[in-house]
Amino acid sequence: MGIAFPCKRSKRFFALLIVSGLLSACGSRVSSVADTVKFAFSGPQDVTLTASQINQLNYATTYATLSGQPRAAIVLTFIDHSAAYGQQTQWAAQDDEIILLRNGRLYGTRNLRDEFSAVKYDVLGIESAQTDPLNCYLRSAQAPQNCAKSWQAMATVTSDFRDIRYDLTSQISEVSHESVALSNATLDAVKVTETLTVKAQHGGSHKYKNTYWFAHHQLIKSDQQLVPELPRLTTESIKMIGGLE
Repeated sequence: MGIAFPCKRSKRFFALLIVSGLLSACGSRVSSVADTVKFAFSGPQDVTLTASQINQLNYATTYATLSGQPRAAIVLTFIDHSAAYGQQTQWAAQDDEIILLRNGRLYGTRNLRDEFSAVKYDVLGIESAQTDPLNCYLRSAQAPQNCAKSWQAMATVTSDFRDIRYDLTSQISEVSHESVALSNATLDAVKVTETLTVKAQHGGSHKYKNTYWFAHHQLIKSDQQLVPELPRLTTESIKMIGGLE
C-alpha cells in the first residue's frame, strides 16, 4: 500500500526492551508527522485525521483509545517476527509513549503513567509454553479453521512496590468473516472473539471479552483488555503496514 517498511531490530529486541536507547533510531518518525496531527494520549479531545492528512502519512499509523481517554494516533516504530512469539510491534506517541502488541494482543506499555493517563502500571511481559492462537489467525487470515482455540500464559505487572503475576486462559469463542470500514478502506477481515480469564496469583479473578480483526496478515482493529492494571484498549488502523500484504 505504499507505506515505508518500519525500522527493525534483532529478535532479541523485545526480550531486552531497552526503550530509551532504541527509540532514538526511529523516534524521528513520530516527530516528523507531529505537524500533521498531535500524537499523544493526553490530548484534550479525540484525534480524527482528514483524508488529506492520512495521505501525507509515510508510516503505518493507528488510532488508539485507552479506557475512555481521548483517542490518539500512534505510529509504528518497530516490527519484529520471532519464531517464539510471532509478530511483535511497537507503536509510539510523543516519541516515548509506547504501546507494545504481540500478534495484535496488548502486552505492555511504557511511559504512559502520568496524571492524565489511565495507565498506572506497566506489563513486563507475557510468558507461555504455547504459541498464542492469535499468531495463527494473523498469519492464516483467509483459512483459520485449523488454528487453536485455547491458550494459557502468565503476565507480570510491575507496580511501585512489587510484581503482580496473573495466570491467563484464553478461549476462542467465535471466528467469522466481517467487512470492516476503516478511514481509507473497507476490508474483508477475520473477526476473532475470545474470553480471557485472568486469575491473580495472590487471589481474585476477572473475565474479559476481547475482539480482534485481522486482514492482510496484520491487526486492523481491536477491542481488548489484558489485566486489571491496564486500561481497555481499542485500536483501528489508519494506514496499514506496507510489505505484509
